[in-house]
Amino acid sequence: MSDNIFLILQLISGDVVLSQGGYGFQEVIDDFENANYINVVTYSIKPFEDSELLSIIKKIPYSVPVNIILNIPKKSYGSSDASKQVYWYLRTLERQKFNDLNVYFNFSNHAKLVMTNNKAYIGSQNFSDASTDKVELGIIVRENVQNIARINQKIFETIRTNSIRYATSDYVIKMEEIHKVMAGILENLRYNIFTVVGDPPYTPEIEIFNINDAHFPKKEWARFKDLDESLFDIIDTIGEEYKGIFNNRRASSLNGELQSHLKSFISKVDIFAEYLYSWESRVFDSFYEIDDGDTDSTMNYVLENLEEEKSEKFEYLNGEELLNNFDQIKPIIASILDLVEEIKYEMLKRTVYENQEKIDA
Repeated sequence: MSDNIFLILQLISGDVVLSQGGYGFQEVIDDFENANYINVVTYSIKPFEDSELLSIIKKIPYSVPVNIILNIPKKSYGSSDASKQVYWYLRTLERQKFNDLNVYFNFSNHAKLVMTNNKAYIGSQNFSDASTDKVELGIIVRENVQNIARINQKIFETIRTNSIRYATSDYVIKMEEIHKVMAGILENLRYNIFTVVGDPPYTPEIEIFNINDAHFPKKEWARFKDLDESLFDIIDTIGEEYKGIFNNRRASSLNGELQSHLKSFISKVDIFAEYLYSWESRVFDSFYEIDDGDTDSTMNYVLENLEEEKSEKFEYLNGEELLNNFDQIKPIIASILDLVEEIKYEMLKRTVYENQEKIDA
């Protein structure tokens, strides 16, 4: 966990809430039924089965992920009291008692945040029944969806990134693995390989393939070439673990389609990509071969000749065909992910515990 965090969100406005004998974030609780997600950052919770707030969380349906980040308050590390706190916290937050609950611990956290995608409470009050007797102060941010998104992306995600996850679902784990494989591959490659031309509104924007502008970043291109294998290592695991409910036959068919389109696209441009990788060495080999002392003139001559060679060598590449081939890959992957989504409920029910040794320590 990072020891240094400093972040300012400017121009966030809201209503100031002073509370005692209730929850300053009651308005956010009331919005749980409208939420797409619920995020909670707290120093402490009430670690017993009769917690009113956790009873509310237990009623949140599977369709709404709940993320809780908390600390474990203790007088001294390694004390018997600390061990009891750990025991009760983990027992209270047993994931089987909830639906889509994801539990994180941050042993430096003292922040308090309760939010949905619609409203956010930022203040002094813990997400704990025990805090209702105290005088608490905070602000409620509402109505401005962009500001709520900024709080989620900049504040909550920063704290979550600097926390350790204890309990989550097999769905979250598998989707993170898929995201790691997919992250940026298609869109980044598309941006590098194809060029957007046009000047709206008079000339519509279109994508073209220009051999003078196309780039194939080495790492991304290597990952793209192994995309089917990397993706289906995960999909095959899902198919084995959820045999009988996962559509393995459809997955196998989609794998075949993906391999076919990848192979077709790669076969057309891989030689060109390799040619570009050797471009610098070609330039300098040619330069040193004919250098007569006039550096600028020689380099210009070499570049002109190599550009001409590149144009002649790869004039067969058809941009419209390449675009069509590339466009066929994305919907296949979307269909593969749809198969995973079909069994999301079953995957959410399977709990995965992580970092047990860190929590115990």
